[in-house]
Amino acid sequence: ELWVNPHGVQRRDGRLYVSTLGDGLWVYGDGEAHRITGLPSLDVTGVALADGDLWVATRGGLARVEGSAH
Repeated sequence: ELWVNPHGVQRRDGRLYVSTLGDGLWVYGDGEAHRITGLPSLDVTGVALADGDLWVATRGGLARVEGSAH
């Protein structure tokens, strides 16, 4: 069972990031989907873009995904 909360962002290049409660943060782009690894928790409660970096709020803390990394 997958719980998707209403948090997601789309980058200018078309990649879509969707947060879930229990299954982490997923990125969709170029016909593929994968989960972002290395977050403090798989319960993602929010996402935001700032200066090319993706900020991810989880129940285990805040994480930054660098713009060049994904």
